[in-house]
Amino acid sequence: MESFSQTQGGSLFAKAQRFGKLKESGCRGVLKSGTGVQVIYGPQVTVIKNELEEALGL
Repeated sequence: MESFSQTQGGSLFAKAQRFGKLKESGCRGVLKSGTGVQVIYGPQVTVIKNELEEALGL
């Protein structure tokens, strides 16, 4: 797996902007493997999941 700083393609500035938006949401890191991306939130993921479900009316 590659970390954010090692990803290929696109400008580093554009990637930094996207990563900044994810960091604003509380993520701890972003991993990229092939065409997949994993956003890591850590222990607060349950709170984020509940807020998302509530916002979606689930």
